[in-house]
Amino acid sequence: MKHLFCSFVAGTLVCAPGVSAAPLLSDNFESYATGDLNGNGGWTANAAVDVVAGGLDYANGDITINGGDQRVFSNALSPNAQTALASNSFASQDGEVWFSFTLQADNSSNTPRYWFYVGEDAALASGSSGVKGSIADNNTGDDGIRAEFRRNTNAQSSSDAAFTSNEVLFVVGRLSKDGVGPSAADAYDLFEFWLNPSSTTLGAPTRSIEPNTASTFTDGIDTFGLTTLSAATDLSWDNLLIGTSQADVVDVYTTPIPEPASLALVGLGLLAIGGRRRRA
Repeated sequence: MKHLFCSFVAGTLVCAPGVSAAPLLSDNFESYATGDLNGNGGWTANAAVDVVAGGLDYANGDITINGGDQRVFSNALSPNAQTALASNSFASQDGEVWFSFTLQADNSSNTPRYWFYVGEDAALASGSSGVKGSIADNNTGDDGIRAEFRRNTNAQSSSDAAFTSNEVLFVVGRLSKDGVGPSAADAYDLFEFWLNPSSTTLGAPTRSIEPNTASTFTDGIDTFGLTTLSAATDLSWDNLLIGTSQADVVDVYTTPIPEPASLALVGLGLLAIGGRRRRA
């Protein structure tokens, strides 16, 4: 349940929604000059990754995202599979990591390959160690995105979830430890994502994947990145949030619903204000 916290300020009842913990990484790209993303807000990026005009808005059910005036755009390839096209870091984690962002992708040619992921920086740099969970279009000839779990050099993927080329998507992902299957209970072994949710009650993930051989990686998740291979395509993304819970990356986009007790407080406050005015 979402809560309103109310108090009297200068004789007037003021109510505000409760807030989640501070995210690990948050960026809507509004504060940067248009042009190269590289060097802004901790980002390392290829010169072809730019901040451009026009944010990515999303509205579905009780989730509303105001994309503002700017987004990130690229139409370029990573130098190689081990080098991100763009990346940023956050405090190292040993528990579940959630992320969300808005995405617009041109998949009309069915040839691009790209991965938006969270993972260990060692895995991103060497390609031979660590773990990462990705929302990916990693197969030429398809027109959807899938969940991918990569450990060491081994990658396993779910089936594709189709989407319309250039529609604005809202994507929510989670990399976690479910303790099911061959992996130890404290090892990262599950990646899930939700495509275009309409409520904070996300329900079953759109796609998920867990390795069929044991994962042994337990900590060090500290990087968000994008890798592109095979064929360049138009990619725009915005409204990035990374946190340790669903509330950090989804609930912030909903309008809080007052609980009955909060509504009662509002009513009492209005009566008090009305009584004060009658006595004036």
